[in-house]
Amino acid sequence: MAFERNPWREFIGGGRGRPPQLLAAWLVALAVGCFGGMFWELGPVLDGLRLSAAVWEDGQVWRVVTYAFVGWGGVSPWTLIQLVLVYWFSMELIVWIGWPRVRVLLLSGVLVAGAAAVVVQLASDASGGPDNHNPFCLMQGQHVVIAIALAAFARCNQNATVTTPGFLLGLPVPVRWMVPLHLLYALAGFAATRDLGGLVGVGVATWWGFRVRATRG
Repeated sequence: MAFERNPWREFIGGGRGRPPQLLAAWLVALAVGCFGGMFWELGPVLDGLRLSAAVWEDGQVWRVVTYAFVGWGGVSPWTLIQLVLVYWFSMELIVWIGWPRVRVLLLSGVLVAGAAAVVVQLASDASGGPDNHNPFCLMQGQHVVIAIALAAFARCNQNATVTTPGFLLGLPVPVRWMVPLHLLYALAGFAATRDLGGLVGVGVATWWGFRVRATRG
């Protein structure tokens, strides 16, 4: 039997309580990354943490993990919505599988997706693949976290319907549609950016999240 959820109302109402300290710090880091572009002093620091060709060109392997903690997209309503989604999906997963498993799921997914994206982008560059001046933009920061958490949420809540906020017409979206719609969104992003590594990273992150098994009920 289907049931309906309104993440925006639950977020404002604080229905799931306070997030764990690591998740709260992660959200703050993502916000700093998104809004830090307004301060030129932060630019070099943020750029040094994001996923880029420096992983294989300069041996900066830490980027395969740190990219997921540096928000991407600048100041916009869409960025705020994405940060809300990171919080809401993560808090919902905590209810279903517990925070220790959510923590492992997210951190391991970030690493696996980052490594896969780097291998594919390196191979693409070496073989003369699509020219991309902004590699990995599709999976930077909150994008890879959403890919993992959304897929895991969809696996645990296959019969649910999520209501979009009022400014998005309050449309009901069956959860079973969310993963295909997200992948179509990533494909549209690839068509615009030719970001092959980022597309692969989103796909691997989605697959990783969808492997989760619910323990509630």
